[in-house]
Amino acid sequence: MNNWFKNNGTHLAIIAIFVVISFAYNGATYGIALITKAFPTPVGTVLLLLVGTYFLFITLKINPWLAAAGAIAFAFTTYNFVLIATGHSNKALAIGFLAPILAGLILTLRGKYSLGASLTALFLALEIRANHIQMTYYLLLAILIFMGIEIYQAYKNKTLPALGKAISFLGAAVVIAVMVNASLLWTTSRVWYD
Repeated sequence: MNNWFKNNGTHLAIIAIFVVISFAYNGATYGIALITKAFPTPVGTVLLLLVGTYFLFITLKINPWLAAAGAIAFAFTTYNFVLIATGHSNKALAIGFLAPILAGLILTLRGKYSLGASLTALFLALEIRANHIQMTYYLLLAILIFMGIEIYQAYKNKTLPALGKAISFLGAAVVIAVMVNASLLWTTSRVWYD
């Protein structure tokens, strides 16, 4: 029996990856619908902004009451409500996913590779599914700056191998998030080039 697992371990690992990708696609497909349909407008979006920002602040080890105050301050900025009132709901949703993506990134960089990368993949897939390229572009710029600082600190502190491992997990998370949204990205790219 042990030989069977040894001989078929690669196949089982690949099938497990397929299962994870399949669940990630169900999560991205229904995640936005859960937020927009389970709660009346704009409650779902505001709740996403509150919980997502709170999660980021807790990941940064901020006192829970201060984290809650910060989440309220962020969620109830005028800009978010202008977006919601003027019908830019996808932009508001995309902004709501920024904080949890950053939290997943930070968790991965702190050595919680599987948890952080899983959360990054989930929320990045939802970010892409929100289909607001401008916000995703701004997120990319922020992450590039943040990762530049992390690479410098890792080089300075001689912790590049640990950072390399975290980056490989984050790379896998990005691949999964993009694969989950391949059909959306394909149709969006066709609009740009046609």
